[in-house]
Amino acid sequence: MTSRPTTLVDVRVGYKFSEQAKLWLDVFNLFNNTGAHQIDYFYPSQLANEKAPVYDIHFKAAEPASVRLTLSMTF
Repeated sequence: MTSRPTTLVDVRVGYKFSEQAKLWLDVFNLFNNTGAHQIDYFYPSQLANEKAPVYDIHFKAAEPASVRLTLSMTF
């Protein structure tokens, strides 16, 4: 069994004020690919009301588009 390919685009831009001060902006999942899976797993799971484990695909859905601004200061 093979997972479908996934393409997620992340972008980082930054500025270095000095050796001690840096600022950067990260944009994750730039194109908001909401139907994608970041990773797929195939393993058994069993709910409380099930008599036996069920082998199935479990996945982590891609996070929606998000932005992070970071200021780093070293002393």
